[in-house]
Amino acid sequence: MALSLTTIREAKRWYKLIDHDVQLALIRDNVRFKVIPAGRRSGKTCRFKRYVVKQAILNDGMPYFAAAPTRDQAKRIFWDDLKLLSFSSLHERRPSETELTVYLNNGSSISVLGLDKPERIEGVFWAGG
Repeated sequence: MALSLTTIREAKRWYKLIDHDVQLALIRDNVRFKVIPAGRRSGKTCRFKRYVVKQAILNDGMPYFAAAPTRDQAKRIFWDDLKLLSFSSLHERRPSETELTVYLNNGSSISVLGLDKPERIEGVFWAGG
């Protein structure tokens, strides 16, 4: 079976990251709130996107989120990459462009949220984000 161009594009988004000791320690650490001393363009956001997608894939039926100060910022930072990293073209249910939610085949979902309106995040028992 040949892969579609969309699937090939999604797979290319999983390029190899340059490992950094501080970031690798962050990944291995199981503390609830993670803080990392890292400058701009050091790969923090990229690693987070991959982490959230992996968690959603590994944990069936769980809601996850990616958030930024405003919805527009969150959409710019996360939306396109989360669709690519999660291989959304292969999912039974298409991503919701209105709700900014990717639905995985295992029942998990990843929502992109702005924290400028707290009601968007309240009331849901999030598995992570």
